[in-house]
Amino acid sequence: MAKQHDNQRRVTGLERALTEVRANCTDEKLKSAHAERIEAQQHKVAERKRELQQDRQEGKDQEKIGKRERKLEEARQELKKLQAEPY
Repeated sequence: MAKQHDNQRRVTGLERALTEVRANCTDEKLKSAHAERIEAQQHKVAERKRELQQDRQEGKDQEKIGKRERKLEEARQELKKLQAEPY
């Protein structure tokens, strides 16, 4: 499109971006980044579980416990979503 409209600055910028993507965006890097996101989300789920358990042990009110349960469920759903993605 940029070539059709003789926009050389845009063509140069797009070609540079494509070169960088080809050089830096490999399957291994994508898989590694995806694995890191999954691991971070697993830590978040574990943290939410600990918070919920602590609130239950301390006898916090049902509203607080319900809030922790919702946060835990959201974290679990996000983890499932990440695990279902190829990378």
